[in-house]
Amino acid sequence: TLIRKTSQNKVLACSATATKQWPDGLEWINIRPNPISDTESYLDVYLSKTGPFLFQIIGMDGQILMEEKPLIQTGINSLSLKNMANLPKGNYAIKLRFGQKIVTKTVVVQ
Repeated sequence: TLIRKTSQNKVLACSATATKQWPDGLEWINIRPNPISDTESYLDVYLSKTGPFLFQIIGMDGQILMEEKPLIQTGINSLSLKNMANLPKGNYAIKLRFGQKIVTKTVVVQ
């Protein structure tokens, strides 16, 4: 993922996913790398305001494999997806709750 910032830590450009249908304040998210092989992986989140934040990693069977309520700030937050590379190969959902709205993205473990 390419993220360019100004000296004031403002984002100039990035290759992350963004949409206006997401919760107000959640500007974009990026899962890197995706697909995941044998490296550490991260969930990058850019927020224009703070609020209650939760993310979950969910197997395709619906089982919650990981859940965190990290402390977040406005701007770019890089959250470690601990041990994702150790999961069995397959597709997983990353579910983000920001405020009262939910966004789900897919990640692949190879």
